[in-house]
Amino acid sequence: MFRVSSFALLISAMLLSGCRPGLSTTDLRLIAKSEGGREWLEITAPPQALKINDWIRSCPANVEVLYQSPRVLSLACRSAPQSYASFELENGQRLGLMNVIQAGGQGQLQEAVNRYLRKQHLQAFRPTDNFALTAQGLMFPTPEGDVVVSSIELRPLLRPDAALLVGR
Repeated sequence: MFRVSSFALLISAMLLSGCRPGLSTTDLRLIAKSEGGREWLEITAPPQALKINDWIRSCPANVEVLYQSPRVLSLACRSAPQSYASFELENGQRLGLMNVIQAGGQGQLQEAVNRYLRKQHLQAFRPTDNFALTAQGLMFPTPEGDVVVSSIELRPLLRPDAALLVGR
């Protein structure tokens, strides 16, 4: 007869409780490419994300992944001036501020940007659709460096569906 000690049962229960469904995953497939000193990537799957390759091809410089979650891919085109873009992987669509920020939240977003600018002693900046949505928040490229609206400041401004894009 097999007997299980209460300690072994406790350990088994702890291990099994950690076996909940894991992190969500995506079918995103990327291939790194390099030619003539330029580095970029090509998306090969899923089919709905293939249109992101058009944005990648339009970049004359290196393309880097800034952030990837199961729902969003954020890229940087390292040309001068730099360009950032975030795409929904579900449909391959590029996100604009209107897709991310609640209606009427643009003023609060500008206030958050202004707070960041004051702390960093940077020049005035107005948020545009040239941004990357990341776990840290919204990143906007400027000649002086990135302007970042932290995810904590951003949370109350996000549209409910946009809040689901970031994270695991």
